[in-house]
Amino acid sequence: MGNRANYILKRGSGLDIFYSHWRAINIAQDLMLGERKFTTLVQQFSKANELLNEPWMEACVLLDFDQKRLTFWETEVLFETSIREEYLNQLKSIWTGWTIKFAYNEMFDIENELSIQYTAKQKIDLEYGSLEKLSDFSNNEDYFSCLIIIKESGKHSVKYVNGGHEEEIALIGELVIDKLKLMENRKLKREGNDDFFGLLIIDIDKKNLWVNTSINGLKHQLRFLWKNWNINTGNFGYIKLLREIGVDTMELELSPENVKKSITKIANGNDNFNPNDLAEKLIGKMGENIQFNEHFFENVNPKKLFKKE
Repeated sequence: MGNRANYILKRGSGLDIFYSHWRAINIAQDLMLGERKFTTLVQQFSKANELLNEPWMEACVLLDFDQKRLTFWETEVLFETSIREEYLNQLKSIWTGWTIKFAYNEMFDIENELSIQYTAKQKIDLEYGSLEKLSDFSNNEDYFSCLIIIKESGKHSVKYVNGGHEEEIALIGELVIDKLKLMENRKLKREGNDDFFGLLIIDIDKKNLWVNTSINGLKHQLRFLWKNWNINTGNFGYIKLLREIGVDTMELELSPENVKKSITKIANGNDNFNPNDLAEKLIGKMGENIQFNEHFFENVNPKKLFKKE
């Protein structure tokens, strides 16, 4: 249990790795503190000898002080393109003189920045979908598992599909296309809609496959199943991928007012979480024999850390 994050501070050839058990969910909020306060915050966390293994790492920040490059990824609050883009614009004004990069490919991007091997050492555990279980969405159900867009002859068709998330469906291979084409044509959803989880785009015209997730080993395996296709995987975002295939997204994007509210919510955050309270509830539910991670009770609150300022 936790929201685990790694922070890498790079100076020269030296790397200092820090670990937080709870603040992966607060990465976007914490980065808005700016260079000095954010660095001070990170240095309150536990030092680590190595990076977390997948799937335990839920966010990562790399600060390269020599190059003044900030590279990070998180999956909690910046999944909508409109919010992410405005957030990054604001972050640039806070981190003056720094190059800001959102790592769409998560640890693939981080390891490239550091010239290290990380993903190759991780366990690959892919879930494959089933053509038999793939079905057209029924309006009697609460939600569908994936929105799929097929582009062919310059036109796109939209499918609401059950039977797996984007990576599972993509791992069925090219033969999934024929079954998808038989499904009802739907409308594109507005950004921020919670009716679907996954996003998969099959651009037959250009033989481009876009899978809106970053999973270790996924891209490599898809190359065997989608021969002669260009495989694109990463935490891109709904609107960003629609633009990639030439869809006019103006009427689909979140309104400026909603984006502003979201950014304000991120900046204000919620730092009232107390791991001790959670521990008491867990003990009451599971008994006193429960064992806690050694970092379970560590939670640095930036509002308390900088309250004198």
